[in-house]
Amino acid sequence: MDLNDLFLRLALNGSEWVLWLLVAISVATAAVTVERWLAYRGVSRLEAQMAELVTGGGSYRWTQIREMAGRLDAPGARLIGRVMRARRERADNLDLILESAKTAEKVRLEHNLAFLGTVGANAPFIGLLGTVLEILRVFNLLGEQGVASAADASSIMTGISEALVATGVGLIVAIPATVAYNAFLKRVGALLSRAEETASVGLEYAGVGEGGSV
Repeated sequence: MDLNDLFLRLALNGSEWVLWLLVAISVATAAVTVERWLAYRGVSRLEAQMAELVTGGGSYRWTQIREMAGRLDAPGARLIGRVMRARRERADNLDLILESAKTAEKVRLEHNLAFLGTVGANAPFIGLLGTVLEILRVFNLLGEQGVASAADASSIMTGISEALVATGVGLIVAIPATVAYNAFLKRVGALLSRAEETASVGLEYAGVGEGGSV
């Protein structure tokens, strides 16, 4: 048996397994979307707390800002804490340290987004694969049985229409994944910008706080 016959036999099994694969991918996509939405909502809430503390001016002492930076699981807090440690160590390249910390926060915030991007880009092709497999099955059946009556023709057209279901399902899976991916990338950018702003204000207080209270 040559490879062509082997792959033909596999193709004649139809596209049902492709549809089940797309269903599994859609469930995973929904899970990742909900997880990221909850994660970003929590980060946004913590960032708001940190920003409120840092921008509180004279109503807060520097020691409180330092303690909050070490306690909150938020990008702005970690940026302040990282540069604060660098200042204590008398590091000269604070800008480079801040950029490195921002890169680390970006990687942290983009966790699982690559999955959404991959689904959005590839789910249509998986659906197209299912369509091709189903069309192969229909035409193989046509070659074996021929078209002897209107019923046979109707059966063939029905099979072709069913083949297109896989492509439709692939698009249904891909479109929400792409929308979520783009929306979350925008959310990550906004969170990073807010964290950088919070860190910049916090570092201004740091310069004062190292010599006393704010």
